Amino acid sequence: MTVAINFTSVVDNDSPQLVLLFPASGISALSWIPFGRQLKTHASVYGVDFTWLASGQHAQESIASPAAMRAEMASIGKQLADKIFTLAGARKITLIGHCSGGIYAYEAINHLAPSQLKSLILIDTLAARTQPDNQQNLPHESEQYTAAVSYMHSDLFSNVASVPDMYREQIYYGAIKHMSIANSYIATPISIEINLLRSRSYAAELFKPWARLCTDRYYDYPLNIDGKEILSSNNLGRLARPIVNKLQQST
Repeated sequence: MTVAINFTSVVDNDSPQLVLLFPASGISALSWIPFGRQLKTHASVYGVDFTWLASGQHAQESIASPAAMRAEMASIGKQLADKIFTLAGARKITLIGHCSGGIYAYEAINHLAPSQLKSLILIDTLAARTQPDNQQNLPHESEQYTAAVSYMHSDLFSNVASVPDMYREQIYYGAIKHMSIANSYIATPISIEINLLRSRSYAAELFKPWARLCTDRYYDYPLNIDGKEILSSNNLGRLARPIVNKLQQST
């Protein structure tokens, strides 16, 4: 499947680092501008916009076939990686994905060379509250909510391909189901299972403010908070600092 991929320039400079921001499905990359500007002294920053689902019906059809989902997501990841490679040139790449955007950041790294990658940061990607009829609700106090952020150094990327298919199937199910209802901001648990690698790379303490924001506001039921409010300038500007600090430490 061919997708339309666009990069929105947030900060462009001569830094040897490139940061790509993957927002949650249904939220424009423009919403990440306040966040990206917090990184301006450390990297060139771009938001990633792409569309690929023709309709919710297509998503439901894909969900019925895990093999089809795997093929589609691999294709999307390859197309993203090709575009990223062209944009990055010789620069080291950091990918930051929020919620379902983390799924696509994660998928893209499977098609990028380890030598190109600096780090992957996934924000609130491991879990999300579901609708009551989904029978997969997580309690508000669930450990998955407060431990929903992973940070991986590039030396772990070689392990990504070894994640078992049973977990990768969960990744695709969550991503596509989320895409199909993105306009209502309701998500299934997006069990990307990065916690298979977390014992060597987990840094949730740095991201608790962001995880707390997502828990207390984004996923409070009923879900009636507009995406623009969630990703407001004040929120992103305030919450970007821990990530900036982590990028500085890993330089």
